Amino acid sequence: MKTQSYYRELLPQYTNGNFEINDEPLVVNCTGYWERAANDTSLFANRAHERKDYYLLYITKGGINARIAGEDIALSRGEFIIYSPHTSYYHNFNSEKMGYLWLHFTGFHARRILSSLGIKTNRIYKTDASDANLCALYTNFERLFGEMANRRFGFESVCGGILNEILVFIARNISSDGSKDERILNSVVYMHRHFRENTPLEKLASMENLSISRYRDVFKSQTGFSPTDYRTMLRLRHACELLLQTDCTMVEIALECGYTDVYYFLRIFKLKHGITPSEYRERERST
Repeated sequence: MKTQSYYRELLPQYTNGNFEINDEPLVVNCTGYWERAANDTSLFANRAHERKDYYLLYITKGGINARIAGEDIALSRGEFIIYSPHTSYYHNFNSEKMGYLWLHFTGFHARRILSSLGIKTNRIYKTDASDANLCALYTNFERLFGEMANRRFGFESVCGGILNEILVFIARNISSDGSKDERILNSVVYMHRHFRENTPLEKLASMENLSISRYRDVFKSQTGFSPTDYRTMLRLRHACELLLQTDCTMVEIALECGYTDVYYFLRIFKLKHGITPSEYRERERST
């Protein structure tokens, strides 16, 4: 990939694409790729900067030094940082050959999506920078570059969607030894396939090579539920499907969802939904 840049506005020389927008969910102000060749002797961003928008910087080659709020840090291949708006920073080289993808974005959904993905601003994250992952990331950015360059009808909305995909992609590829907690994978898939079973917590924790106490904490941080509540959610979701799509009795539905005690099933359903299963079936089928 060669050095290139794209801006949402047509005359970026006057504003440098520096906007804070609060009436759109996600807006890409500008984006691009920058690469320094081995024989390039130019200085680079060796002065303080501060912008109104978020700034994603992802290192693909070599590395850079940065200073944020007076703290010196270094970023290398596969590491990224997202600067929050109004954060003072500057960069300089720490390797002869380096390259990075960059993206400035704004919108009222920006803070919320970063929070939902567990990404904190002004903090370095290390990702799995395998060739396959970098190729996939380049592909997403190239899609973004194409939309920004062609400026077809609705390109701003499409760019917001691609940005969302990029943020999800890098969040999912944060290394287990990076700043993010271990991610639950095997046990969640297992629970979706075996929600009818009362699988012991010890077995689920062992799938992730975690102690039971650590597993509870990590599971809650990744899903928003405790393991028990997550299984209950899966069971009741299946119960709702059966109530709408079949004429099964409450006893049959309870058994199908993993409850041997129909009265316990009725009590849990009403506790979570505020109405009985029969009332739910009647209400939803009448709409």
